[in-house]
Amino acid sequence: MPHRGDPGSLIGMDVTEQLHRLDARPQVAGDGRFVVRKRVGEPVAVIRMRWRVIPDDFIPGPDREPPPTALDMTRSQRFCMLDGHMQFRDRQRSGFRAFGTGRTFPVIVNGQPQLRIGAMVEVLEGLGKLRGLTSNVVVNGYIRPPFGLALSILARVADAGSRLRASTTLSDVVAMPDPDPQTTFLMLLGEPDPDQPVELTLSDSGAVTGSRVAEILRLVRVRFNVAGRGGVISKTDVGPPVGRLRATLEFNPMAGRVTPIRTYNGRFVFFGSRELAGTLNADLTDGWAIRTALPPVPMPVFRFGGFGPFIRGTGQFLGVTGLVSLNGIVSVFPRTLSNLYVLRISDPHGRFRALSSQSLT
Repeated sequence: MPHRGDPGSLIGMDVTEQLHRLDARPQVAGDGRFVVRKRVGEPVAVIRMRWRVIPDDFIPGPDREPPPTALDMTRSQRFCMLDGHMQFRDRQRSGFRAFGTGRTFPVIVNGQPQLRIGAMVEVLEGLGKLRGLTSNVVVNGYIRPPFGLALSILARVADAGSRLRASTTLSDVVAMPDPDPQTTFLMLLGEPDPDQPVELTLSDSGAVTGSRVAEILRLVRVRFNVAGRGGVISKTDVGPPVGRLRATLEFNPMAGRVTPIRTYNGRFVFFGSRELAGTLNADLTDGWAIRTALPPVPMPVFRFGGFGPFIRGTGQFLGVTGLVSLNGIVSVFPRTLSNLYVLRISDPHGRFRALSSQSLT
């Protein structure tokens, strides 16, 4: 959508897109490398939204229209997603209404300019089978203006009653040609490291300013389906520990219901077959924590969402470019966490892609 005063300036896009099932199965190969078997499946939902670039000093909101702001492919910019609506193709017409904010990150991939985008989405209303449930959504993708758009959307639902949990075997995806074959998704679950408990950081006055976080990382495979009488169902397979994460989190839990978060000195350390497979430095440059009451938990927890570009890597991750996103649940009292990370990796040479004949463990 061009700016009216400048036909060559893109200020946003009105998006109507089909969403497909994605099965990204991570494994440790026989040679100790991390590889992923990715399959893109049949369309299962439709998403609609108004994507708009916003000025750095603009305070976004679901009912706030930003001033026309031209997209700049050479620098990082903020954006908002207005009038968001996602609907699954299930009998219950499940889905949600939502509002989101995020940021662009200009990169060069295979000699071509690309804008990576990360975003956190606040669900305003759940629909169908999601009605009444609290959800957190993160977006990790890229755009090639004016029409190129590739997004991965990860929704995490607080489902104490197991309304969405699959009790039977999920059907396989109906595989289609991969529209983005040079992208690999590596998903990891972060949990507290018992050897290094979360340590709060304090200001001179004694106020909490954040924490030093130590996590154990496990490979994760998340699957879902919308077909059948039961509608939307999901299953998460958690694997053995494959690494650790250390980071310094900037977060004031007393600042209000919605609080900005950032991390510094973030370092993923990965172990393959009992040996160091590589390291990856990446920080959450943008993110939000939303204070949330989740019965029967006695104290409010915080839903975390954040994202940031890869900085540098070693071993298998040497020279890798991409974006990390976080969809997490954090409790301050008691101090614990459950963080789901998506590493969206530009993988033109197949360094992280599993071959059909490859031996996996």
